[in-house]
Amino acid sequence: MDFRCNQVDHQNLKVIGFCLDPECQQQRLYCHYCLNNHSQHQNKTKPLELLTEWINEKVSSLKVIQGQIQDCKSYLQTLIDVFIPYSNTNVENIGISELSNKIKGVSQIEVFEKQYQGLLKQSIDQIKLISDQTKENIKNPGNSKQLNNTLIQKKEQLNSQSQQIQQQEKRFAYNLVNQNSFQQTEGCRAIAFNKDDSIVIATNDKAIKVYNHDKGKLSLIQTLNEHKENVVILNFMLKSDKFVSGSVDSSIIIWQYNFGQWTKQQQLTGHTNCILCLLVNNKEDLIISSSKDNTIKFWIKQNDSWQFQQTINEHTKSVHSLSLNEQQNQLISCSQDKQIFVIQEFGQKWIIKQRIELNQYGYRLCFINDNQFVFQPYCEELMQVYEFDQYIQQYKKTNEIPVKCGSSSDTSYFQLQYLKSKSLLFNKNGMFINILRKKGDNQFQVEQQISFEDHVNFGQISQDGNYMINWDMGKRRIQIRKYQEL
Repeated sequence: MDFRCNQVDHQNLKVIGFCLDPECQQQRLYCHYCLNNHSQHQNKTKPLELLTEWINEKVSSLKVIQGQIQDCKSYLQTLIDVFIPYSNTNVENIGISELSNKIKGVSQIEVFEKQYQGLLKQSIDQIKLISDQTKENIKNPGNSKQLNNTLIQKKEQLNSQSQQIQQQEKRFAYNLVNQNSFQQTEGCRAIAFNKDDSIVIATNDKAIKVYNHDKGKLSLIQTLNEHKENVVILNFMLKSDKFVSGSVDSSIIIWQYNFGQWTKQQQLTGHTNCILCLLVNNKEDLIISSSKDNTIKFWIKQNDSWQFQQTINEHTKSVHSLSLNEQQNQLISCSQDKQIFVIQEFGQKWIIKQRIELNQYGYRLCFINDNQFVFQPYCEELMQVYEFDQYIQQYKKTNEIPVKCGSSSDTSYFQLQYLKSKSLLFNKNGMFINILRKKGDNQFQVEQQISFEDHVNFGQISQDGNYMINWDMGKRRIQIRKYQEL
């Protein structure tokens, strides 16, 4: 059957071909006159009589892919066949040497499992995504451009996740750079990096020292003296050139950068005891603070100034740590009253949604994503993992990860820090900094454990994860460590 071009000025000419470019905005069936409209992508055009043949070729290609997946299944079956005999081992009828060899052989399955599961999940996600988007494009060709853009974005996300998985397989260590470390006799209870790691701020008892940071080297450029007592909390805003500080004097100061100098923009008062934690949300229009006065306070930005908004005073002892989830609509807190609060944002108010009773209080907790957080009980050598249960709509403890402590005492302030770009969690616990890598849904693997002579040490990780700076009370030194792959 002949098809005729429906373009008015093309004289009802016969359709001679079709265009397969997914981005093409011209008529898909073309005559001799229409052909010029496809000159930019002629390699995507084909004669009409080859349409059925082209479709069959594509179906055959998909069948080849299907066959390759079947081959993977066969390879897995041969691997399973290798391990099945081990499951029939009768440990009572073999010697210790043979049993040791069998266990050594069986242990190899865990290595394969971790590598395979990560790669398989990424592959399945991409296949499912491409399949779903292709079917949707066929059903709704008018939306194909928008859908293709969505597909590209999601593929980029998956590729990023795949790169993270590859990054996770690399061995590394944070090694001390002695030549860049230096003596500081005064207490340094807080350290923070700005958005591009070019500026480091560190406390010096009541003062705040501002340093230029260049590849692990610090150069002092300014000293700030506005707090009346020791400064214990520092936190940079990651969009604007501002940071916040909290002190034993119970005040919070917002600092801004003007004409080459850091100056006090505003001081917030309202707490009646030492500040223990300070958060700034991603929009930089909300500050959340906690204190030894047992309260959590919320401060909102209005016309470039900060106003008190709300207090949560249902903890009965000091509130040592706060963390916001990725969506920034949920807050968790931990207190010496042996409780974790899950606090939800509702409009302009924050409401306690869940109270988790603990056997031991802790100084540190941290959201990993919107559905998972970790909590470190005081001086215990287990870190707890909590997951959101969709059925009961609450968080519950799902795992405990061994970590080191080495002390019966600990200090507050050095908060848990999760570095998403490297899937690394930094957990100061007693006399150790435990560096863990997130593996799977609720698994964490210890990668490095840095020990100190004393439990009093404070620090922070750079935004890119390349440097760790801490103050070691035992040596009275600012120490700089650099991330290095092994």
